[in-house]
Amino acid sequence: MASEQEREIFRLQAAATRGDVDAQYTLGCMYQTGEGAPQNSEEAVRWFRQAADGGDREAQFNLAVLYLTGQGAPRNPDLAAGWFLKAAQQGDVEAQFNLACMYDLGDGVPQDFEQAVHWYRQAADSGKAEAEFNLGLKFFNGEGVEQDPDLAFHWFREAANRGYAKAQLNIGLMYSNGLGVSQDFQKAAKWFIKAERGGDPDAKAHLQALYDQNLARPYD
Repeated sequence: MASEQEREIFRLQAAATRGDVDAQYTLGCMYQTGEGAPQNSEEAVRWFRQAADGGDREAQFNLAVLYLTGQGAPRNPDLAAGWFLKAAQQGDVEAQFNLACMYDLGDGVPQDFEQAVHWYRQAADSGKAEAEFNLGLKFFNGEGVEQDPDLAFHWFREAANRGYAKAQLNIGLMYSNGLGVSQDFQKAAKWFIKAERGGDPDAKAHLQALYDQNLARPYD
């Protein structure tokens, strides 16, 4: 006699075979996570692919991740980038960020800093801190955009205000060096403290250097 789990899988497979995109996506998730079905990455790829072909953006994203990491199918960054693009065009923030990273690194697509900036900005506009930070780096370094310390500071601050420690460190460095903002050692110290509390490994040394040179006073 079939178990309840087996009956549920059979029901979903029947619906998925009829073209039900939600059922296809659900099966993909079940096989990917091993929750509700035996974990099977190849089956996850199979069902995500069908749902992705049906336009499901979450399936497109998950399929891209599996191709990027080589789970359930040979690693294929080209296919991963293609599926990230489809999901990104539908507004999936994680897909936008991942696609930006691929353009930034030249993984699966030709390296293209302008495209990286485009997709980082899409994700940043939706409030993804890592995208805001990476966009800040692009403006700071002048990669894919004209170098602009003011805009670099803006995007670092957006990420820093979301608690992103690397951005908090960079805000501190910009205040310390007067880049994109008026030099202010006390504000630099404040941001170094935030970055240290957030786990940045370099923040403590920068903070101590300010104290050692009597450029900032310790906070109570």
